[in-house]
Amino acid sequence: MKPKLLFAVVFIFPLFIIAQKNWTPEQCMKLKNITAVQVSPDGNKVLYTVREAMMTDDRSEYVNQVWLCNSDGSNSIQLTKGDKNSSNPKWSPDGKWIAFTSSRDSKNNLYILPVGGGESEKITDVKTSVSNYDWSHDGKMIAFIMQDAADDKEEKNKKAKDDWYFMDEQIKQNRLYILWLNQKDTAGKYMQKKITKENYNVNAFDWSPDGKSIAYSHGKSPEVNDNVYSDLSIIDIESGDIKSIANTGAGESNPLFSPDGKFIAYYCTADPLDWSGPRFAKVYSLTNGTNWRLKATPDENGNLLGWASDGKNILWAEANKTLNSIY
Repeated sequence: MKPKLLFAVVFIFPLFIIAQKNWTPEQCMKLKNITAVQVSPDGNKVLYTVREAMMTDDRSEYVNQVWLCNSDGSNSIQLTKGDKNSSNPKWSPDGKWIAFTSSRDSKNNLYILPVGGGESEKITDVKTSVSNYDWSHDGKMIAFIMQDAADDKEEKNKKAKDDWYFMDEQIKQNRLYILWLNQKDTAGKYMQKKITKENYNVNAFDWSPDGKSIAYSHGKSPEVNDNVYSDLSIIDIESGDIKSIANTGAGESNPLFSPDGKFIAYYCTADPLDWSGPRFAKVYSLTNGTNWRLKATPDENGNLLGWASDGKNILWAEANKTLNSIY
């Protein structure tokens, strides 16, 4: 779409809505929203989710379904259907598979779907729910974050309607898991393993380009006041060895490997952490263990978009007056 045409659509559409004589909140709820856009590795296709409000006498919630189209917007195909939520689609590195999460059986599990056609396959069977996940760069593994499940006593109390608890006790940590798509156990299930057993909460992670390690950020607990004081570590997938790479009074989070795997970019706050203070980008060198802060941006409170493909620059987005700017 040309810029002038896009401007016209964005400008005129709100006026069209206002002009409706009988426009109601119910009609507004019928609008469908597109989210989670993912371009295929070869750039020819686009994954996205369509969010639709489900409003019945006994139900009032949004439901997402996964769609696929060509990069020019043609040939839209709905990949998931039903009244259960399917979201967070991601391409496999070779573009032959699509992974997504779905609550089809009340728990948010991981599914994979062949792009060439066929049925989706549930690849996890979890007791809680899968949250964030990502493919390894060779497409042979998927790492995901899952919260600790309730123990037998807690499950028993829940069934007996005796599920009260003390705040800040019985905290359920989010931990990092690995699933191997090329290995199955004797029961025919994909092999998976919990790789963070320490008593802390994993909130974000990134695969190394060679697939041998994962950098992740973690806080004391999922509680807001604890999780914001996060630190950074790297875990070796094979040995399980963990190395701390950022552990200060600041909040350090959302690590991102450079394309060559030699550096890690991440968010960082002031030290000591100030809720209303700046948030900026830092880089850690895996070669010599040094780290440094990147040049300050005008607002110092944006989003780390990622590395440029050549690994020489980092993209940072933040609000700039009434606009969003990329640095």
